[in-house]
Amino acid sequence: MVKTEATPLLSMQKDGVKRIGGRPTSTAERDTRSDAPVGGHSFATSPVRRQSCGIYNIGTIQPELYLRRGSVLTQTSGSDYVVGLIRLRLSYDFGRSDFVVRLVEANVEPADVMRCRVVVSLQDGFEETSSRNVEAVRPVGGANFVFNQPVKFPIPIGELVRRKLHLNLISMEPKNQFLGAVELDLLENDPSADIEVAAEIERRPGRVSETPVEHGYNGELELSLKYMISIKRLVVSFLRTKGIAVSKEVLTGERSEVWVKVKVWQDSKVVKKKKTQPVRYSSPLVLNQALSFTLSDAHLETTVLELLVFEGHQWRLASNLLGRVVIGQNAPIASGQLHWNSAILHGHETTMWHPLMSWLQTPHRRYSQ
Repeated sequence: MVKTEATPLLSMQKDGVKRIGGRPTSTAERDTRSDAPVGGHSFATSPVRRQSCGIYNIGTIQPELYLRRGSVLTQTSGSDYVVGLIRLRLSYDFGRSDFVVRLVEANVEPADVMRCRVVVSLQDGFEETSSRNVEAVRPVGGANFVFNQPVKFPIPIGELVRRKLHLNLISMEPKNQFLGAVELDLLENDPSADIEVAAEIERRPGRVSETPVEHGYNGELELSLKYMISIKRLVVSFLRTKGIAVSKEVLTGERSEVWVKVKVWQDSKVVKKKKTQPVRYSSPLVLNQALSFTLSDAHLETTVLELLVFEGHQWRLASNLLGRVVIGQNAPIASGQLHWNSAILHGHETTMWHPLMSWLQTPHRRYSQ
């Protein structure tokens, strides 16, 4: 059972009623004042009434029910599967309605892991938001991974407290493996109080094989969509990627090019194909390229964009698919539907991050029904 408790240094002391104005007021003085008539009416309270109020804590402040701003909480699981500890700060930006997660540091087994990725997501039952990735390299001679990149989730505070924060730790070097996971109940760990949490990392036997790559997730792609209805032209601008896992050939420079191929589907047929110029791999990868397509507005409801990100060399047949994004009115992922509707139906030029997935099926007729 997970137990969350405040640290003794920052927990509020329960020393009884706080003194106001020097010495406390005696019971006799309070009884005298309470029996005095005010405006011709008496507000006296009987001793029995006062005793019953005290029994049920009516009218008394219970500081243990409230978190002080800046509190430090410790979450312990009490299980035999603990493999490390992670510290993070949780806050909420009411001006922008953003939930902000700042990872501080993590200490996790095994000790030979040199590069670690933390996949951060919000979950409400079986519904999970788009994940954010944060990576860190273990310093030479150091024991902890130190993070300096915050992640943000745009979500109303009323919905946030009904969700749970999930952290999955993945080893990227020397090999790709699942390290452990953390789950925080945001109703108990109130982010609006700007708290810091130290949580134990668990690696249970049933979750050893759970890695983002094995489940088809490989980073994110940022792109912009703009449809100019007057000239019937769609412009797809590729900005950058983050959190993608590439092969050793790319890291060593043997296969160092990354590019995007776009397929335009209409009624289960590919009607147009284009690809960007290859870009030398870097982390994060900056693309800054745009492709335009002439599309009649009469066929927009049945149009689906399939974006495929490759690594390798364009002039060689051998290449490796890093992931794909599907965007359309009935795309299989909500982010693809939202981006399409905002750009095509409402005519706004919008920029969004999309998860790169390997399990997405090739678009066919069911996407346009």
